[in-house]
Amino acid sequence: MDTHVRIVELLEKEESFCLVTVLASNSADTGPGQKAIVFQDGAIEGSLGSTQLDSNLAGLVQKAFKENKSQVAEMESGVKVFLDIISPDEELILCGAGHIAIPLAQFARQLGFRVTVIDDRSDFASSSRFPNCNVIAENFTIALRDYHFSAATYVVVITRG
Repeated sequence: MDTHVRIVELLEKEESFCLVTVLASNSADTGPGQKAIVFQDGAIEGSLGSTQLDSNLAGLVQKAFKENKSQVAEMESGVKVFLDIISPDEELILCGAGHIAIPLAQFARQLGFRVTVIDDRSDFASSSRFPNCNVIAENFTIALRDYHFSAATYVVVITRG
């Protein structure tokens, strides 16, 4: 498995995963730089060189996923690993650009969301009302028809009707 190619594939699919990299090791089977990809369900692609180490990864990775934080962890046999949690940016789609959408978009941006605002009224759906947001002045049905939704996409419908 070419780890770098696989990482690119996962990023393009906007999947969450943990890239585990050996930083230091006293084990003959496991050398610094070895990598494995671990998913939230515990599935592993690649190996750290030992089935024992691979089987112990699940618990460490689950903890890192729960904390949503990359971290260094110590394993048995003097193996130190870096657990790099890689997740797509969370995105908020606001269907409706009225008065409620303005503070909601600002709040979502402060939390780190990518924000898209959609409204068929171009005087409401404007970059001046929604700075640092993707703004689409279009009917919801048309704008969302070919939209790529991922597990990190949230949609809020706040229309005038």
